[in-house]
Amino acid sequence: MLTKKKTAILALILIASVAIAFAGGYYLGQIVGHVVVKEPITWTPTEFTVELFAGETKTQDITVSNAANVDLNVTVDVTVDSPENIEATAPPYITVPAGASATLTITIHAFDWAEPTTEESIYTVFINLSR
Repeated sequence: MLTKKKTAILALILIASVAIAFAGGYYLGQIVGHVVVKEPITWTPTEFTVELFAGETKTQDITVSNAANVDLNVTVDVTVDSPENIEATAPPYITVPAGASATLTITIHAFDWAEPTTEESIYTVFINLSR
């Protein structure tokens, strides 16, 4: 025997079935896509050696490449481990064109009073790139 409650439930099921039929059918499944975002910025060289006499200044060029299809700004932060003996400078950022390269020039200066180094004791320049 159908009660009012059972009749209402059956009516809702029928209405839902008709709505699904008009909406294009029934659920078949799901497709999952995975997205990998790769870092488009690379640079060479990854390390370098510059020989200076006290009071001398030299530059080191670094080629920064961009594999992306949009221009990207790369922030540059340069520090040294012995700021009392050497300094290194660079622009605060460079713009690397889409699919191309840009040159980052690092200027390294040994102060007049810089102490000579040995193979075991050298000064180090750290160049940090970020986006």
